Amino acid sequence: MESLLLPILYLVGVLYGLITFFKEMKKRPNASKNYLGLSVAIVVCCGTAFIMTVG
Repeated sequence: MESLLLPILYLVGVLYGLITFFKEMKKRPNASKNYLGLSVAIVVCCGTAFIMTVG
């Protein structure tokens, strides 16, 4: 039986990335591109890892 810990962890990473992305956009409309890039990178990496784990 596969462990459900990794897919759950990846989904939490995607949610964290989305939350930080929208939080930074609300806080400062012209926010630092470093934070926005980091948030997008977290979403992409965790989303890809989730798809690879489930699929």
